[in-house]
Amino acid sequence: MEFDIKKCGVMNFGKSSMRSVYRYKMGDEELEIKTEERDLGITVTEGFSSEVHVKRKSGEAYNLVRNIRTAFCYIDEEMIKKLIVTMIRPRLEYAAVLWSPRMARDKRKLECMQRAVTKLPQTLVNLSYEQRLEKLSLPTLEKRREKGDLITMYRILSSSEKLDRDDLVVRDMRSGRKHGRKVKMNVCTKDIKKYSFPQRIVGIWNALEKEVVEAKTIHGFKEKLDKSRYRDGTARV
Repeated sequence: MEFDIKKCGVMNFGKSSMRSVYRYKMGDEELEIKTEERDLGITVTEGFSSEVHVKRKSGEAYNLVRNIRTAFCYIDEEMIKKLIVTMIRPRLEYAAVLWSPRMARDKRKLECMQRAVTKLPQTLVNLSYEQRLEKLSLPTLEKRREKGDLITMYRILSSSEKLDRDDLVVRDMRSGRKHGRKVKMNVCTKDIKKYSFPQRIVGIWNALEKEVVEAKTIHGFKEKLDKSRYRDGTARV
């Protein structure tokens, strides 16, 4: 197999002063040291920050919103909901379980895109963001990322999602008042681990009702989750 050297690089993770730093070669050519790389649509940085990825995806969504404004002289509520669900949200949410932002500024940057596009229909211009979402029966993007984490956790614990590492999600075998599918919270000394999947969702998952986490199917889980945690219309997906 032949490799394109220009498309290859090396990225170092971690900042330990004890780690040796090496230069790597393929053949006679030295590989470039990179601080960020885009892999399968996700921008990965050496510090595992989501900032660069959020900035890139927000830029893509901004250009799309600008094109929508140019293309349509009239947009009603039904049209804008379809555009959000089919074109804008997929760009802002793809593989969010991996890069879900922990910084408030990154969360605001993502939410700003949906906030802006919901103002396009004239009937919604004078309403608050929460009121616009209620009229459109849409949740915030932050709520959807949270629900996505919970759905992924359900898939893992029900063995419909296979893991390469058994220690990513560790079952808590102690009997609990809520349910028998509780997950252990690992000791996290740094925010990068504390706010990564599944650590950021352990508390919410463990607090769910028994009938929700022990649903027989993924469709049953989603339905019971909506009724249990996302009763209001703005939280429903």
